[in-house]
Amino acid sequence: MPLNKIHCHILHHGSVLRKSNELSSIGVPKTRMLVFGVCKFMSNICLSQKIMSFQNNLKTRMWFKRNMALLLMWSLFTPLAVDGQTVVVPNGQPQADQAVTSAKQAALPRELPGALPGAGVDWADAGVIYDLIGRWVRDGRVGLPGPQTHLVTNFGGMRVTLRWMGKTYGIGDSLVEPAKQIPGHKFDLLHHARNSTTAALRMLRSRLPQWSTMSAGQRASILVDLQIARTAKPLPMRSDRPTALFSPGFHGLILTAPHNHHAWSWPATNLSMNLSPQSQLWTLLRELGYEPDFKTVLAKAQTSLRFHCFSVIHLVQPAVDLPVTRLIRGQVILPPMLDGRTLTALTDRLAGHLAQRQRDNGTMAGTYRPTANRYDPLDANLEHQAMGAFAMAKWVQMDVLTRGPVEDPVVAKAIRQAVKYLLGQFDDRTIRQSPAAVAWTLRTLVADPQFSDYKQQRDELAAALGGLQREDGAFLINRREKTKPAKLADQLLILNSLIAYFEQTRQAMIKPIIDRSVLYLNQTNQAVPLQAMGLAITAEKRLSKLQWESALTLLSSSQLVDVMRQLLLYHQVMQAPQVGPSDVVGGFDLRPRRTDLPPTPDWRSAYGLWLVAGVMTDEKVARKLGLSEAELVVRGSMAARFLAQLSFTEPACFYGMGRQEMQGGIRLTPWQNLMPVRATATALLACLHLRHALIVSEK
Repeated sequence: MPLNKIHCHILHHGSVLRKSNELSSIGVPKTRMLVFGVCKFMSNICLSQKIMSFQNNLKTRMWFKRNMALLLMWSLFTPLAVDGQTVVVPNGQPQADQAVTSAKQAALPRELPGALPGAGVDWADAGVIYDLIGRWVRDGRVGLPGPQTHLVTNFGGMRVTLRWMGKTYGIGDSLVEPAKQIPGHKFDLLHHARNSTTAALRMLRSRLPQWSTMSAGQRASILVDLQIARTAKPLPMRSDRPTALFSPGFHGLILTAPHNHHAWSWPATNLSMNLSPQSQLWTLLRELGYEPDFKTVLAKAQTSLRFHCFSVIHLVQPAVDLPVTRLIRGQVILPPMLDGRTLTALTDRLAGHLAQRQRDNGTMAGTYRPTANRYDPLDANLEHQAMGAFAMAKWVQMDVLTRGPVEDPVVAKAIRQAVKYLLGQFDDRTIRQSPAAVAWTLRTLVADPQFSDYKQQRDELAAALGGLQREDGAFLINRREKTKPAKLADQLLILNSLIAYFEQTRQAMIKPIIDRSVLYLNQTNQAVPLQAMGLAITAEKRLSKLQWESALTLLSSSQLVDVMRQLLLYHQVMQAPQVGPSDVVGGFDLRPRRTDLPPTPDWRSAYGLWLVAGVMTDEKVARKLGLSEAELVVRGSMAARFLAQLSFTEPACFYGMGRQEMQGGIRLTPWQNLMPVRATATALLACLHLRHALIVSEK
């Protein structure tokens, strides 16, 4: 079946995965009805009636038969539904998925509902308690409206955090010792809400003196962050990899020392403070008077220290103009795959984020640190700035292809500022030290029509890259006064930039440079890293399109094909994990996989998506990998979904003072909020490659 129809079925624009008993009839043509079959499989609903409707289409029926196993695999995605609720992602902006998250939905009840006595604490309880705490903060005191008690089970504690203008002014805890968190035991949720809110208000009054003179309307700008801990579970004491036992940002930690002394670490607080898993352990050890050396502590007190972990129900109002939102690891959990419209919106957000980093003086802001609300380093290095400029140029190119020649003035201006600055920085020394920056800039000059009058600068950059090549075809780099061959990814980047330059200019002087580079790469014995695989596929396809005499065979070895197959089949997270949240679905966990440990994919999953997109338009490589068209579409969509999960949206900015600087950027990991330019630029390029692959397949 052609890939365009598979794309049509699986990534139907505006489709939403719904867990319900029946699907609404919205007049979709028969050629798109398969998407509803997929959605129903994901919800574990019988497909018999829908299958019968395919009897008049033999090709569809045969494709359905061949891919039945794949559809059954999709049914594993059901755990992604959060408490059985629908998650809607309109225009790429994830919104909260509960009644308490939308002003258009029913308002939070003012009194506690008549829940079953002793029922496990859930999101409904948290929503009502949140509304109650908000009224207490506006009133300036903890009152006793409604029922006096509300008993729940599966409860371990509560933390209330009060923020004003992005800064924390009040924190209050009401805790239950791990030994007293007995399964089935009933705890009064109202009692803990009163205690934690009283403590938070006490700290607020001391840190914010003007609070006492604020009106009720002004106090509404004080935002409540509520975490309700579920019953804690013991963690085995391991000195080799203690941080691998819990899912940071999702699990809180409790350390119990002799004489029943406790130290608590709350997951949403750790996210706001950007504490690494190691730092969380060290903080707990310091709080109880131990040196922050986990192995030494274990050797001295192997039997007296006890660790517990717990998950939380997290409700927060991210900003005054936003509704109350339920978050999991600081984000709204997205559906398991992105549709075409949401993928486009994601690339728009990423391009917009890069554009707002570009300054009028030509420099691009460096790594943004939301916790400190500052850039450190202040400026991005030349390579990352050049990569960001090229990513924006490719976004403009894709935008013209899909929407027509309507220029985004902000992005276009940012590209011009970046390129002019970069051209002014390139001298002989800089070119030798950062050939990757030169290569990215050359690709921008070739790709963006607004630089059509920069032919002299374009030719000079191409000649400069050619001048870095030695006789055997390797491009050299000079670092710390030492000249050596550039790493493999940079070799392929320079090759791609020169091929793009030749495609545009047909300069004969470039042909022998490309030939020598291809010969060097074909003879190399270096292991091909993940970040180089997508570049290698792109170079192979470019040379094949040009009918080049010497083909690039870097990815033709059976050994490398096995590496790529292992990466795609065994390192991409394809279903909700046994440990930790489902925000990791679609990402690439580059460490050896273990089902008893939480997966740890990060921003480098963008390279995995880049690889999947490249394979989608290369039938030869796809056949060697043994991957069907449908599976490649699914894997690509899921990888893009993980990158969208890493991208900051408005709800995820709940603790930041720089909401504008945060929105759209890519975090390093789901639990770490640093945002380097390279992560966002790589994610944008990978998503654009996926969009291009889908467009090519439709033709």
